[in-house]
Amino acid sequence: IIFICFRLVFFGQYGGELDVIIDALEDIYHWSIKGPATKEVQETKRLHFLLFMALIITWFSFLILFMLIKISTPFWIESQTLPFHVSWPFQLHDPSKHRIAYIIIFVSQSTTMLYFLIWLGVVENMGVSLFFELTAALRVLCIELLTDRCNHIFNGAFIMQMLINFLLVSLSLFEVLAAKRNPQVAAEYMIIMLMTLGHLSFWSKFGDMFSKESEQVALAVYEAYDPNVGSKSIHRQFCFFIQRAQKPLIMRASPFP
Repeated sequence: IIFICFRLVFFGQYGGELDVIIDALEDIYHWSIKGPATKEVQETKRLHFLLFMALIITWFSFLILFMLIKISTPFWIESQTLPFHVSWPFQLHDPSKHRIAYIIIFVSQSTTMLYFLIWLGVVENMGVSLFFELTAALRVLCIELLTDRCNHIFNGAFIMQMLINFLLVSLSLFEVLAAKRNPQVAAEYMIIMLMTLGHLSFWSKFGDMFSKESEQVALAVYEAYDPNVGSKSIHRQFCFFIQRAQKPLIMRASPFP
């Protein structure tokens, strides 16, 4: 719940800056289609898109499985009557005393969970897709300013995400060991742990891909430069890229490396 609230505040605060980045990437996308390296760019985007979609399908499969288990928990565990452990005034959560109120609470908890988890999955995929587009655009031009802006916007989100993931993995592992005699509860927390590790791997994969692609661009500049070939204008452009290539682009959450 804290993580979802943090994400709501985050996107409410940085929504305008995210629109600027998306518009800039849209311009880069159309410009890259007309560039000389169209075929290589399209092949790279196609490969990254297939990988991205495979990760999205895997992520949402675990998310749907978790939601089904969470909603069906009251039908399997007698001690739990609602998807989330809550106590309402006048025992409104007790189906034997207040059946209509219990149905309303059950439906509201289920729909709220479905909405916010699906929303969280969509916005997380949107954030990852920004770095996916930056990685694909590295085949065309050096985008230092957009990278710095993304790191600035997502810095707080990255730190919060790392802390939440660490707490969720620790809690899930403890709950799985404590509830090993109850397969339903153990399966629920096992899925949470897998989703947390997958969520962290989701961001790490595209962050590493972004850094490696930047290093490949830097190496390509060194290999392509020949002082005996080309005009002064081309040499100045190569010198600019060589100077910029001293520091490859990277996705990070300061002060973490």
